[in-house]
Formats: sequence, structure tokens, C-alpha cells
Amino acid sequence: MLGPDTTTDEGTQPDDEQRNNSTPLSTLTDLPFFGNIGTSGTRTENSTESLEFSTPSTPIVEEDKPDETEMLGEQSSTPKRDQKPKTQEEMIISVVTAVLEEKKKDKGVKVAAPEPFDGDRKETRRFLTEVEIYLRMHPTEYDTDEKKCLFFLSYLRGKDTQAWKQRNTDLIFDWKDGDEKLEWKDLKAAFKRHYLPIDIKADAQLKIEDMKMGERADNYINEFRVLADESGYDEEALAHIFRKGLPFVLADKILNQPQGRPKDLNGWYEAAIRFDEQYKYAKAVQKPRRFQMANEKKKKFEKKETTVN
Repeated sequence: MLGPDTTTDEGTQPDDEQRNNSTPLSTLTDLPFFGNIGTSGTRTENSTESLEFSTPSTPIVEEDKPDETEMLGEQSSTPKRDQKPKTQEEMIISVVTAVLEEKKKDKGVKVAAPEPFDGDRKETRRFLTEVEIYLRMHPTEYDTDEKKCLFFLSYLRGKDTQAWKQRNTDLIFDWKDGDEKLEWKDLKAAFKRHYLPIDIKADAQLKIEDMKMGERADNYINEFRVLADESGYDEEALAHIFRKGLPFVLADKILNQPQGRPKDLNGWYEAAIRFDEQYKYAKAVQKPRRFQMANEKKKKFEKKETTVN
């Protein structure tokens, strides 16, 4: 007989018995067929879960699709614009660019300002040339005779030019009706008459015959060429004068070089620069050796004193 608490319904088995009777998933997956099913199901489940978690919460905005009339090539009633209207920033940039281009046209190329003239007559030609170059490269800034004259006078400095500068400046600022205006060509002519040597050729001859080479041969050659053009001497005389201005050692090397003495003035120029550079290089190389010899002598002397003591 069955007790009061027992029932014959098979569906009401205890939970422990159901767990024991049910086949675990791990044992099923050991079989080939069930293993594929289990793993695929697991992957599918994981993939769906990952999709659910990766889906953004932001709602999807549908893009505007073109109208069917546009897709069929039919023209709309509103006319299409070829270009977009410029923004305020783009308009400002275009205006500024145009202004800068205009300024560049009027400004001219940058040129070094002339060195002031202090009354030294040998600098007269140099000063006139530099002023002419500067004015030629700034035509819009100095477009009148008055501006050119004032620019020229502003670069006269020192006591040797003060009186001449003041006299010509008064012609501009104290001008009255009926007075003749000072023109740029007249001011240049007056400056040349006042500051250029009366006899340029004789002055150049005196200077070139007294020239002596200093530290560098190239500087001596540059100054010699300027005076040579103004002296009027022929090439043979200039070569003789050039040789006299060289140091004795340098001139002797040029005269006794294996290829013989130079045949023309340019040959003297090239030989002087070549031997001068060789001398300076040898001097620079031997300088550390001289210091080393001096140190060796000093050490020997100190060692000798120590031995004596």
C-alpha cells in the first residue's frame, strides 16, 4: 500500500530525480552531430546578443532621397544656381588679396637704401649711383622732382656737407611765386660740380700709385680696378703699378712661378689671389704645429730645471 504522501503521477517526480534523468548538454555536445548543433546555437545566441548590445540607441535618420523627377532627368520649376553664394569670410579674403596685390604693384622691389654721404670726394660717385638705383626702383614713392631732391638731401651728413645741404634745402622750403623751382637734374649737376674732383684722371693716378696691399689680395684688387678705370693708364703700366703694391714675398712668388710671370693684368690678379690663399692656408695649418713645438720646449725646460734642483 502506498502512503498518504506518495502519488502515482509520473509527472510529479522530485526535482533531484528530474536533474538525474535529464541528459546534460555537455554530454550531448561530445557527439559529432549534437556538438555542431550546440556550438552553432551558442554562437548564434552570442552573436544575436552582441548585436543587441552593439545597436546604438540613437535613432536612424533617413537620408533625403532624390526626387523621381530629378532621377528621370526632368527639370524642376526652380532654377539651379551654378555657384554657391560667397560667405562673408570669403568675401573679406578676396578683398584683402586684391588690395595687397595693388600695393605690391605700387611698392616696387626692396632695394638697400644708400649709405649717407659725409663729404668725402672719393665717395661721390658711389653715393650718386646708390641714390639713382633707389629712386629708379621706387618710382611711385618718388614721382616728383621735389621728393627726389629731398630724399637726396636727407642723406647728406656731417659738417662738410651742412652748408651745401642747407642752401639747397632752402630753395625748396622757401620757394615763392616767381622763383625757379629746383629740379632733380639741376641738383645732381650742382652736386657733381661741388664734390667731384676737377681732374678725375689725375686724382686717380695719384691714388693708384700710392696703393699698397693690406691683409687680403682680393680687397686690394677690387680697389685697384676702380682706380684703374679712371686713371687712363694702359694695361702694361697698370701691371707694373699693381706689382709694386704687392708685398715683396708675394710678388717674388708670382715672378718665379714655374709657368713664368703673368702675361697680362688679369693674370696678375689671378696669381695674386692664388698665392695669397696658399700662404694663408699654410699659415693656418702650421699654427698648431708651432704651438706644439713651443709646448714641447717648455716641458723640456721644466724637466731640466727639476733635474738640476
